[in-house]
Amino acid sequence: MAKFLYLYQVFNLAFILAVLGLGYLTGAIPGLFPAHALAGVLSSLSAILSLAILMFYFISTGSIVKNAAVEKLVAPEDYYRTKKFKASLFPWIMVSIISFLAVPILGAAYDTGKASLWLHHMAGWEALIALAFTARLSKKLLDENSGIIARAISAVNDDVDRRREKRDK
Repeated sequence: MAKFLYLYQVFNLAFILAVLGLGYLTGAIPGLFPAHALAGVLSSLSAILSLAILMFYFISTGSIVKNAAVEKLVAPEDYYRTKKFKASLFPWIMVSIISFLAVPILGAAYDTGKASLWLHHMAGWEALIALAFTARLSKKLLDENSGIIARAISAVNDDVDRRREKRDK
């Protein structure tokens, strides 16, 4: 799952770069605007979806580790590490989500004459940079979290097996 989450972030980075390129081509080739608008909304939705999945992945794996720590199946330090992961990653996820909400809104505002084009451009680049930073940080934390969650799941499975053996005797 961790590899999928990271690759989904990389896919979104490439998708957004393509949309940014398409946006700059729209100035030279006017017929590209509808494609840019559609691809922009889709890339924003895809990025928001990937960030939400990433956030809930850390919430759910943290819950598993917490329950294992409460049962004294893993060290409490593992749970505290997962809490630190969330504390360092979640603010960046929220910044990225807000950025991807703002970009299409600013694009629509430009299209209706309510905002300047440079504001839409800067928001697009800011969203890309925020997602790149979030993806880089999430890769590091996903790698660290994988070891912790593997230990927790193994400890829970061992505990379940011990309880079944005890019950069946």
